Amino acid sequence: APDLTVTNIVHPLNAQSGENVTVRFQVTNNGEAATTALYWSDAVYISAEETFSYNNATLLGTVMHSDGNLAVNQSYSDSVTGEIPIRFSGTYYVYDIRYYNIPN
Repeated sequence: APDLTVTNIVHPLNAQSGENVTVRFQVTNNGEAATTALYWSDAVYISAEETFSYNNATLLGTVMHSDGNLAVNQSYSDSVTGEIPIRFSGTYYVYDIRYYNIPN
């Protein structure tokens, strides 16, 4: 089965609420087979919680991929830019979550 894993993520160490930030990431298929989805998207979330939960996370942005099959050990890089909500302060964690669409 494919196993798409974030192998690198780069984001600002400091940001102010209301500021636009860019999160760059690399995803590698560390599985034993190519992907079987024609399309998928990466969604970047930020959260004050160290353990990810949709209930406590805020979507920073998404990017769609239509590259077809991603072979074993193949990678892609992309980025998302979004605004840090005004109400945010303190330490936040960055998460890259993939949504798979339209299997072939």
